[in-house]
Amino acid sequence: MNSALVRSGNNCSRNSSENDTSRYIYSPIYYYYYYDPLHDCNDYYYFRYGFYEGCNWTISAPYGNIIKLRFIEFQLEEHPSCSSDYIEVYDGYYGEFKLLGRYCGQRYPSFLKSSSNVLKILFSDKSRMSVFKFFFSSEKLDAGRKDCIQLKDCPSSCVCFPVSPKSQDMVVTVEEGKEVIYIPKTFPTNTTAMKLDMNFITTLSKNTFGKMENLQTLSLRSNRIFKIEKNAFNYSRKLRHL
Repeated sequence: MNSALVRSGNNCSRNSSENDTSRYIYSPIYYYYYYDPLHDCNDYYYFRYGFYEGCNWTISAPYGNIIKLRFIEFQLEEHPSCSSDYIEVYDGYYGEFKLLGRYCGQRYPSFLKSSSNVLKILFSDKSRMSVFKFFFSSEKLDAGRKDCIQLKDCPSSCVCFPVSPKSQDMVVTVEEGKEVIYIPKTFPTNTTAMKLDMNFITTLSKNTFGKMENLQTLSLRSNRIFKIEKNAFNYSRKLRHL
């Protein structure tokens, strides 16, 4: 069994360490909120956690695995910069974590996926009223999956094929059964169309399409995109359809 180790910090005892391939993670007051609604959650929080206003969890899967995290329920206070109550999710190894995002209110993804075998969740709860429910699972990467699948520079989780038998222009789309959370960094240089519909992309970073000077059509339908950084399309001068 390719189990994952969950380590909870700062006395988040309801989420104690254990090994499993998948598991739910709850906010500290989740059960109290639903099953004892007549009492003040602040009293419960103080009784269990004193003056502490947050928790953290580190999910570690065996090497060669990735971690998927689904946001099943999410009730955190809305704030323009998510500075009070928020969830931060990090991807990477100890000491080299990369921030995937900070989420609160209605600004959160349905799904996140790590690129490594470690995922860290930080939870700030100054209001002591936040409720959430996550589900994580670990998945072993296929031994043969590389940065190129069918054609040179075709990204993993994607399929690249020509526009027509007589054309050298390429179309990039998501491989059936796969899920994409960000725009891949490598593409065939002659990519003219990209179709990444119904996935989990939340951010278009600066120069996301920097190497795609021939891109003419981009479809991101049914993704929940919360942030488009300046110059994300700086080099996509041929883009006509979005």
